[in-house]
This record gives sequence, C-alpha cells and structure tokens, in this order.
Amino acid sequence: MKLLQQANVAINYPVLIFKWFVICSLNAVVSFWMALTSDYSKLYDVISMSLGVMTFVLLYSFLEIHMLKNKQVIRQHIMLFGVLARLPLQFYPIVDLLLGALSISFIKELLGLGKPVDVYLITIMQGLLLSVVCFVLGSLIYGLYLQVQKYK
Repeated sequence: MKLLQQANVAINYPVLIFKWFVICSLNAVVSFWMALTSDYSKLYDVISMSLGVMTFVLLYSFLEIHMLKNKQVIRQHIMLFGVLARLPLQFYPIVDLLLGALSISFIKELLGLGKPVDVYLITIMQGLLLSVVCFVLGSLIYGLYLQVQKYK
C-alpha cells in the first residue's frame, strides 16, 4: 500500500497551485474549444470562461491543501485519479456536450443575468457537474486499486 502512505512534508503552495492550474486548464480544453466555436467567442466570453476555470484551480488547490493538512490521503488520491482519468476522456466529448448543454439551459433559462455573468456561471456549473464525473472516475479507480491489492 505504498500509494496510500504519505510522509509529513511541507506543502509547497506555488507548486500545488501550478499543478492544479495545469490540470484544470487541460481538462477545460475541449469544452473551451466547443464554446469558442459556438456563440461564446467574444473577449468577455473568453474572460468569463477563464475566470471560471481559475475558480476551479483555486477550489481544487484549497481542497488538496485541506486534505494534506488533515492527512486525508485516500480522498486526495481519489480526487487526483479522477481529474487525471478525465483528461483523455474529454476527447470523447459527449459528456462535455451534454453537461454543457444542461448548464447553458439551466443558467440561461432560470437565471439569465446577462452574457458575462451567465458565461461564468455556466462554466462553474459545468465544472461542478464534471467534478462529479471526476469523483466517480476516481472512486472506480480506487476501488480497482483495492481489488488488485487483495490479490497481491
């Protein structure tokens, strides 16, 4: 169970935030591209979507910092496995399309606050829904890991 062991190490905040910047940015590539090739290509759309992605960079960074400080290694690994597993899956964009359409419908129809705010909230809602997908993926990977460890 070496994977689940964690030493008491100091948290390198800039490296951790940079790690989540890279992971979140890479996970947003396909959705960002789909948005840019549709009605969301104006400068304020790009800024709103970028702020939405940055919100998740901070969210995931704070979550990992909390997990590291509280020695929640299993949760930390589930989160990391999930977001890393989603990286290649985004290139099969049906999930991104469906969750994006759901987010657009929900935000525009129920809130309709105006383009820059709506685009930010759509990005946040889609990110939250994709985070659920990441949690499920991470949990499945962790479950498979535990099954493999039983037979070693």
